[in-house]
Amino acid sequence: MIKVILFLILSLSSFSNNKLLIPTLSKNDEKQLIITLKPKIRFYIVKKGDTLEGIAKRFRMTVKELARRNNRDIEGILRIGEVLQVDEVENT
Repeated sequence: MIKVILFLILSLSSFSNNKLLIPTLSKNDEKQLIITLKPKIRFYIVKKGDTLEGIAKRFRMTVKELARRNNRDIEGILRIGEVLQVDEVENT
């Protein structure tokens, strides 16, 4: 799981020297950072039994949109642990 999170951080950022600097924050700064850096892109990690149709429905997307956003064929096979970009809104 940590490898996936690190991959997502590195893929969403541009690093010139492949070093990730993590500054320390006071409690007030940390609270503000959480509020101001709320991501607009959300990712979903494929689990056993998932289908594109099920994931699309869960995140209020069409299968076509989910496939397009992730550069995949609608008929393609999902792999457990695969990371998909999805919409922010999730059905609960």
